[in-house]
Amino acid sequence: MRQGWEIKTLGDLVTIKTGKLDANAMVEGGKYPFFTCSREIYSIDNYAFDCEAILLAGNNASGDFNVKHFKGKFNAYQRTYIITVNNERIVLYKFLLHCLIDHLKVFKEQSVGANTKFLKLGMIQNVLIPLPPLSEQKRIVSILDRAFAAIDKAKANTERNLQNAKALFESYLQGVFEERGEDWEEKRLGEVCEYDKTQNKAKLPYVGLEHIESNTGKFLGSREPQSVKSSTFLFSQKHVLYGRLRPYLNKVLLPEFEGHCSTEIFPIIPGKNLDRRFLFYWFIKSDTVKEIDSTWTGARMPRANMNAVLDFKFYLPSLRQQISIVKNLQILFEQTQLLVLKYQQKLTSLDELKKSILQKAFSGQLTADARIYEKESEALTMAAERKAAYAPETTDKLTEDEWLQLYFMLINISFHNGKAEQKYLAEVKMEKSCHFGEKIIKQLHFNRNPFKAMNGPADFERLYKLHDFAEANCIFIYEKSASYKKYIEGENFMKYMGKAMMAFRPFIKKINELLAKLLPLNTDTIDLYATTYTAWNNLLMQKKEVNVKSIAKEGRWHQKKNRFTDKDFENAIEFLRTNDLVPEGNGKLVLEKSKTINS
Repeated sequence: MRQGWEIKTLGDLVTIKTGKLDANAMVEGGKYPFFTCSREIYSIDNYAFDCEAILLAGNNASGDFNVKHFKGKFNAYQRTYIITVNNERIVLYKFLLHCLIDHLKVFKEQSVGANTKFLKLGMIQNVLIPLPPLSEQKRIVSILDRAFAAIDKAKANTERNLQNAKALFESYLQGVFEERGEDWEEKRLGEVCEYDKTQNKAKLPYVGLEHIESNTGKFLGSREPQSVKSSTFLFSQKHVLYGRLRPYLNKVLLPEFEGHCSTEIFPIIPGKNLDRRFLFYWFIKSDTVKEIDSTWTGARMPRANMNAVLDFKFYLPSLRQQISIVKNLQILFEQTQLLVLKYQQKLTSLDELKKSILQKAFSGQLTADARIYEKESEALTMAAERKAAYAPETTDKLTEDEWLQLYFMLINISFHNGKAEQKYLAEVKMEKSCHFGEKIIKQLHFNRNPFKAMNGPADFERLYKLHDFAEANCIFIYEKSASYKKYIEGENFMKYMGKAMMAFRPFIKKINELLAKLLPLNTDTIDLYATTYTAWNNLLMQKKEVNVKSIAKEGRWHQKKNRFTDKDFENAIEFLRTNDLVPEGNGKLVLEKSKTINS
């Protein structure tokens, strides 16, 4: 603690009362705020307090207490503490609010009670408050308010992106089954699979409903053998496990081991023409979940009517189609899970940042060098509220070719997310990736106009237009000066990512295979490989001799390209051959810019 600061107990600084009402005293649409122990603020038609106060929740089922600040007329629940400052020339309300937010973790540790955790008055009165001079309190509050407003906005954006990431896979999954092919056979579910209620008698790994993560099918249990007292069903790697209790929880598992499960879980064995992974995805899609949930019986313990489920319509593509569909779904599922993990980690980081700033505030570090923290606070605000330099209405018109390229870029950004190779994805690698994408995957018609240049083959004019459009529409921001991650997702990233996945659904596997080959390449390497590809393709189009020497000669179109030796070009040719990236002499000749314009 800094020199000149005092330590006081909260009880020395404030008066503490409680409300008098039951929690159910709330009135929908009431005139005044009604504070309970919930984070949500309710309403009521009468008030008991007319003052400025800090409201501290006095009980909570898990000890997750919260604190609020309000000035005006309000009422309160009998377990809500109303804290009023005795002398505002000694301590500011907002300063005290931040002190108590910083203390919430301690309250959780101190709280007592078995089923419901609660705070005793003495616990609150004895909180030690570091008390700087009033002028310094104002400075601390000013910095914290700005920083926390930015953090809260960043959290809101991240939470929205998290939900969008989860919705992206569901939207794609739903589309797979809704836009089925004409050759898909209409069946009853019972015609393509059956329940297998073989009783277990061996000591094997056990699966209960608590061991299956909702919506994802992730196994949360242990593979260690476990016995249970009740009867169980036997299962193996051939089954799909479906949780019938509370079907809205969407608990479905593809076991990769032999074991036994609760009788609240039905082992389902697919017929010979049904891939169990395809069945798994059919079960977890939202329409199926809703349809099964509508069959439940039992008010207290709702269970799906599994006999009724067997009568559901089930559209069956060929086994070959099923396998292809499953591969694409698995690729997208893995990508969206990486995004989900990334956003969850970002939320955790923002919470940790908030705690760190609070700790520094009340140890005196925050204002010891105020310039540093005020600068950080301003940077946070800018990050949370950044406005594009372009008005969306002036850049919202893209051609079909440009939309395809933008979608490809979004998938490339997503592909690099969370991986160490993310540091390589700058404008040069993005442009070269687009070049390979357009050349290798026949369905991608970007209609770029790449030309020979220092960082060519490239069409940076097109790339920068897409950068501008993405920033103007909050899709992503390109931070050229960033040392690690240069492509930063905006609040609409997942919305457009969903459109990209739907547009590329028929050939998403090809895109992912290409990006996997390009992922490890740094800027210099992908520059070499794209230069080699272009030189080779030019020679083929011009019907000239193709060998290492001629490719190297054609590829050294700029002084900067002279850094590539003949051996470098030889290695690049081997990479292209090994990875099925050999040019076919198609597309446009890549020329010098002046010649491209005049042609």
